Amino acid sequence: MNPDRLQSILTTLHWSQRVCGIETGYDESTVRRWLSKARPSPIPENVVVWMEKLEAAVLACGRPS
Repeated sequence: MNPDRLQSILTTLHWSQRVCGIETGYDESTVRRWLSKARPSPIPENVVVWMEKLEAAVLACGRPS
């Protein structure tokens, strides 16, 4: 997953970098490194899979009205 894709998921979920860190169990500074376009850090595969599934569920179900 590249930084743009991760940012797209965060936007879909309405998550900040801080919330992403809390929900994935990583420090906010780690999330910032994942999102860095200059020198991105690799995102662990288990986080990639989980976030993509979470985004798919939100897109499929929508938000409560």
